Amino acid sequence: MNRFILLICFMFCFNFLLHSQDSVIQLGGDQGWDLLQNYHNITQQIGLHGYMDLYLSDNTSKNDMFTDLLLSEKGLIDTENYTLEGNKPNIIKNGIRGDWAFRFNGTESLQLIPNSKSIFKSFTGKKDFSIEFWINPFVIENRSTIIKWNGGILHDNIFTPQSLSINFQKRRLGIYFKNVFQYPDGTLASDINITGLTNLIPNKWSHHLIRYSESQGTIEYFLNNRLEAITYVTPTGKEKGPFGTPSFSDITNQPLIVGQNYTGLIDELRISQKYRDTNYSKYPKAGGSVTTKPIDLGYSNSLLLDIKISQNITEDSDLSYYYRITDHLEDLTTNNLQWLSLKPNELDGDLRGRYIQMKIMFHTNATLDKSPQLSTIQISYQEDLPPAPPLGLVAKPGNSSVKLNWKEVTESDIAGYYIYYGDSKGEYWGTEANEGDSPIDVGNITNFELSGLQNDKLYFFTVVAYDKANPPHESQFSIEVQARPERKYNE
Repeated sequence: MNRFILLICFMFCFNFLLHSQDSVIQLGGDQGWDLLQNYHNITQQIGLHGYMDLYLSDNTSKNDMFTDLLLSEKGLIDTENYTLEGNKPNIIKNGIRGDWAFRFNGTESLQLIPNSKSIFKSFTGKKDFSIEFWINPFVIENRSTIIKWNGGILHDNIFTPQSLSINFQKRRLGIYFKNVFQYPDGTLASDINITGLTNLIPNKWSHHLIRYSESQGTIEYFLNNRLEAITYVTPTGKEKGPFGTPSFSDITNQPLIVGQNYTGLIDELRISQKYRDTNYSKYPKAGGSVTTKPIDLGYSNSLLLDIKISQNITEDSDLSYYYRITDHLEDLTTNNLQWLSLKPNELDGDLRGRYIQMKIMFHTNATLDKSPQLSTIQISYQEDLPPAPPLGLVAKPGNSSVKLNWKEVTESDIAGYYIYYGDSKGEYWGTEANEGDSPIDVGNITNFELSGLQNDKLYFFTVVAYDKANPPHESQFSIEVQARPERKYNE
């Protein structure tokens, strides 16, 4: 008797463990980030334990459809609009973003020949443009030039020289345009001078942005995200009056010169055919985000146990987590389901479903120079496996009927049983029973009688258990039994 009780207990515990398995899905670490999609301002860098972690993308200038010239973070001349003439200055791994920068020694410069697509060859009419760069001068001398270009156009069939120069003037940055802007009456703005208000400091990085807006008729100069100077491209230099528009159409084929008589570093120099916002901060103020793909937990009604996060938060940067879980994939692919906020390593409530999706928001700090770091996400869940098949199925024939009995499946979420029947072994397509076609949902009982069957005909039966999941999980078939209804003549 004791052995029988022990055997029953063992079978119950084994059945519980079999149908209540805890599983873990990990994102990041040695599993990588293949389950992510929809990156926005997010990058991967080597982090904890040498694996790839997620960080905010920095504000490194990118080559886009408006870029005319870009000296990129890897020390490359990233453009098809210019041809390098002569040698390229040295590059060193000491840039503002931690990557490469161009190093000038005061005797060499970077000379680029514009082609027909460049801003200096074919840029006329009502168009915006921007010039931006980082500099770290070792010395500040008046003859040092960041950008210099001398060209010329035919104006009223007369050759007219043009020039653009950005250089140091008494420890400040000066910007000079000559015959670059044209007024509606056809005259040229002969001289436009802009000088910053702030003295530059040797051996210190600073960001500079010069931009022209055709809608406002202004040239603005920003130093480290602060407006230093503004001038109106009008005959009087004041707000009222006809606006001048840029008129680059050089016929001299003169080079654009970068770093003439300059000693120091230049990084992320970009000329754009666009009115750009300042790119001073290390990280975007808007932050970034990433969303996982819908992650399949295998079975509907699976129980979400925990979501563990490994992260590193510096200063007042932060990470915000959101999730949603459902049994229906279309809820995630059509955005029909609301996102729920998640506190790291804290999960409350009975949360169930087959598909889970997460969204992570990355926030920089107040000074926009720190990024949070995300190393791993571990999603722990308990699969809601199908129930075990019913045991002990017995069929007892009667007059035009068969009575079936089976043992109860003892799992806590059993909702009922289906009876399958037919007149061929392994094929359960029966339609003769008064209780309905195969399969018949008999509810949560362990015996059932089928009536209306044909006497002297052999029938085959099996039973399947199903649980309370939506949609329900069905067990495998029980053993198959057979019975032949018959009329007893003494009845």
